[in-house]
Amino acid sequence: MLEDRLKSIAQNVSAPCTWGWDNRYHTLFLVVNPAQARRLKTQFEGIFENNWTDEVSGDDVTDVVEGLVKTLSGIRQGQSLHCTGLEEGTIIFAAFWPWMGQPMVSIRLGVFEPAHAGAQPESLEMLKTIFDAEVD
Repeated sequence: MLEDRLKSIAQNVSAPCTWGWDNRYHTLFLVVNPAQARRLKTQFEGIFENNWTDEVSGDDVTDVVEGLVKTLSGIRQGQSLHCTGLEEGTIIFAAFWPWMGQPMVSIRLGVFEPAHAGAQPESLEMLKTIFDAEVD
């Protein structure tokens, strides 16, 4: 199921450049301008079941989502988080983080598996392969 969902996201999101890899958060990574970020955010809002901006709150916030937010060091003003839950608490997510003082936005796309406080190596390799990420 994870592989199918990741492939569906890859087919339905038109990134303006090649995805890189963020070793800190173990996610795919893009840096785009605000106009590109708005287009991608609209695409992600149509793909992901849950979408939050500025803060993650509400009845649809599970313990797993709270764990993801903690792993990402929180969601701040102007940032957004987009999530879809899968089996056994696994989440596919995208996080949009505008830069302070510069007109750029970092986008991270990843898998969060709460039993591993992140994602298993197999899931990370699947993510890199499906999105053809440039890995250093």
